[in-house]
Amino acid sequence: RDPNEKAVSYLEDKFKKQGIFRLEPRHRIPAIIDVKVLEEAIEASPNTSSELLLENPEEEPPDLQLPSGHLLDCLQGLHRVEAAKKILPPGGWWWSIDLYINGAGPALRTALSEEYSNSVNFSDGEIYLKIQEYKHDPGRHLGTIFAEKCLWTRLSKDKRKDLKRILKHKAFSAAFDALRVFPGLWVGFRIDHNFMPMKCDEEILHYLEKRILSFWTDIVGGKRELMQRVNPATVETLQLRAPGISSDDLFALEEPFRQEKLFPGIKDQIERQAIWTRLQKFPFLIPSLYTLFEDIKYLKAPAKIMRQLFPKTSKTVYKAMTESFTGRNQKENTYLIQESETSFRQENGQRIEQVEFGYRSVWLKTWRQWTELIPECPKKEDGEPTPQPQKPDKTKWYELAALAAKHGFESDKISHFTSLNPDREIAIEGLKTARDPTYFKYDKSALETYLSRFPLMFDQIATPRSPSLVSPPLLVDGPGEGLERRCGRVFNRAYKDDREHLFLDAFCPPRAGEGKAISSFFVRASVYFAFFGDGFKSAISVDTQNSSLSISHSTGASVPEQTSSSIVIAGPSDVIVVDNESSQEAESSTAMVLALSEDETFEVSKMEPHFNASVNL
Repeated sequence: RDPNEKAVSYLEDKFKKQGIFRLEPRHRIPAIIDVKVLEEAIEASPNTSSELLLENPEEEPPDLQLPSGHLLDCLQGLHRVEAAKKILPPGGWWWSIDLYINGAGPALRTALSEEYSNSVNFSDGEIYLKIQEYKHDPGRHLGTIFAEKCLWTRLSKDKRKDLKRILKHKAFSAAFDALRVFPGLWVGFRIDHNFMPMKCDEEILHYLEKRILSFWTDIVGGKRELMQRVNPATVETLQLRAPGISSDDLFALEEPFRQEKLFPGIKDQIERQAIWTRLQKFPFLIPSLYTLFEDIKYLKAPAKIMRQLFPKTSKTVYKAMTESFTGRNQKENTYLIQESETSFRQENGQRIEQVEFGYRSVWLKTWRQWTELIPECPKKEDGEPTPQPQKPDKTKWYELAALAAKHGFESDKISHFTSLNPDREIAIEGLKTARDPTYFKYDKSALETYLSRFPLMFDQIATPRSPSLVSPPLLVDGPGEGLERRCGRVFNRAYKDDREHLFLDAFCPPRAGEGKAISSFFVRASVYFAFFGDGFKSAISVDTQNSSLSISHSTGASVPEQTSSSIVIAGPSDVIVVDNESSQEAESSTAMVLALSEDETFEVSKMEPHFNASVNL
């Protein structure tokens, strides 16, 4: 087609004022090339090789010469090229392009044209899916290799680094890949830099495998052809709803389900009725990749605290803690359940229960008191003052370490925190406040005598309150928690209302069909079960001579469930965690330079085999 002179003039003026940024990704021109022509062009280009193209030096892309008589089918950029020719000297007539291997149909061409015209960016989920599709393509060839390389260029430097870490982690890579069959889930995927440094692999894998994968597989009856029909709109409507326990949530889904706005790709009425029945039996918040990455924000602060109970290590929190279990302070054939901050009870059980219930008790302590342990705070409530981070409380750190020690965990860091007597420090601070050492000197002998009496005095004056063993309601008659409050960082009011109840006894799995709307505590319980599980499955072997503990993680459903005191638990021990090993070298993007003839045709492909190039105009 002929160029529009007004458009050319506009761009010419813009280029003169702002410059011509031909190498920037958003200014590249998409074009289609045949694989055979590409291979011939590489051969004909003296300073270009497949290896150099794969390295993709974006700042100075290699020069690729097209074979004589071959033109590129450019899908965009006619006016950019014409405007550039009016400004640049003939020797500088080149442009950076994105090359797509041919075979694109009309729909794909249209989609790509729209993408470049409107500068639409691919989501993290789309990029992950395509990279993995190309990587695992059984007919992998030069075109798919270049396409994969090009996708990496769409990510920022930090995101490329984060994605490489995910793909190198065999367990995370496998868990995410297992969800590729559900296209609708991936709108919520994020290439996130937060979750891997948290060292909560077992908990996050439990969320991925035992919550997200399990729910969406079960909801379509395990049928692969139905999994592929789960669309983004369905996921976005269902996520964070609890139709199996909240009548309000069930009612909110009835009309869109009846109108086939939910699962629109599934038309068979028998299948749809089966899905609707299963939805009403799920007693937790419906999970998705979006809810996972939001709930990781909640877990982040407690995880930061948990890691400080052990020397710096590459191990996960779960591994570090279970390996630090010595059984000290434990009675044989019993384990402890913490009922309140000051009360415990004993239940019959073995060493495995001592480890698992102790592990969960320490985690829940961080859930209750994270705002007093590190200078972070909950989310602001509308119309209320913004919460302010507080100075870490040494007494709370002492209590946390003492709780870990009481449950049989030992480390140098735990010993350090328990060696700090908070009563003594409080007494010293009180003395300094009452008698400023700038103006007073202290009798060291008398000081030590009186300081030794303070803890006893505190104990005589203050006695523990009787704990409230009444669990908070999971459902309420009023409006309950809105969708925006059901994931992510906890809101301030919800944190204050629920924190005193965050003990194992309160986390009994809810029964389906119980009430109207969900409470903030139901949200907290649902998040707890998503990360830690609602069934107890693990295998254990103990070296009795050396008192060392080895836990074998199991995903097998054949392991018998064990329950105690109506608390059913599971979680990190449900999943297999593979140590980080490089699965494949992370790839960078591909760039090259191509020669364009003056009479080329400009028409326009979408995420098909594709790489970056620049061309002579």
